[in-house]
Amino acid sequence: MKRILLIVAMLLIAAPVMADVVVKAVDKGGRIVEVNYVCTGSPAEKVRAFALDLELDTGKAQIVCFNQVSSFISGESNTAHLGYGIFPGRFRNQFTAGNPNWADPNYVPTAPEGDVDSNGTGLYRKKVILEMGTLYVESNAPPSSGVLCQLKVDPNGIGNSDCNLAIAANTVRGKVVLEDGTSITPSFTGSSTKVVLSTDCFPSGYTTYGDWQTYKKPSCWCAAPNGSGYQCLGDADGITSGAPFQYRVYLGDASLITTNWKKKITDTTLNPCADVDHKSSGAPFQYRVYLGDATRLTNNWKKKDSNLGIPGPCPTAE
Repeated sequence: MKRILLIVAMLLIAAPVMADVVVKAVDKGGRIVEVNYVCTGSPAEKVRAFALDLELDTGKAQIVCFNQVSSFISGESNTAHLGYGIFPGRFRNQFTAGNPNWADPNYVPTAPEGDVDSNGTGLYRKKVILEMGTLYVESNAPPSSGVLCQLKVDPNGIGNSDCNLAIAANTVRGKVVLEDGTSITPSFTGSSTKVVLSTDCFPSGYTTYGDWQTYKKPSCWCAAPNGSGYQCLGDADGITSGAPFQYRVYLGDASLITTNWKKKITDTTLNPCADVDHKSSGAPFQYRVYLGDATRLTNNWKKKDSNLGIPGPCPTAE
């Protein structure tokens, strides 16, 4: 009997941990995607690090990209904030005289551009790699489930009804690494998640609402936070430029209007953000980007937010 108990005990010691980690991307609305995790199994093995690929695809020619990451912890896991705040690709740049700057705005959980298998510049790319580890002592381990981070998706001015987000383990960076150093491939719930990019942020009572729908609901026509709130004044590109002056209407806007000059609403290459007056003109041709748009551009040339009003007044009342 003692021999049998000894054998059973040895088998239990030698038995592998039946660990599983489930990763999920959830559309939270407002073009926000939340990435969370759940550690399962018996017993639930703790995770030391996550390496995940997130890639966006509209299935069309229009571009969408990630432009903001938030809701993550920075630094060691402790009683103030438990979780995954060590980002290997960024960590190597954070040491200054042996003291990492966790508050540095560049210290984020996305792998730096230029790293192996990264692409694009900064967050403005269709694919990002999350690499998030943890450093803790004793009872300060991350919980067995929680939020890794949230990412905001930018439709780049073109409001498709949705896009697809694919999430997968990043093999180069070790996929998911458990406490004992084992690298595993996590399970994915909703590994292909639809992210809603546009809502009815443009007033349905306006006579131009039908045109906005025909354009597939571009967010640039809308008030902030969907658009800049200055598009109808000539801000076709949705940003300020001309550092250090930060002009709201400047060269980028002129370039967009020039590129889309004399295009019609039926032209699939037309960027609707260049249609700043929201009208067709040049009868009988019905150009969507024409003299009225150029007039608004010139009338507000080199004006700043402080000159045009804060917040941006677009869309203005009809």
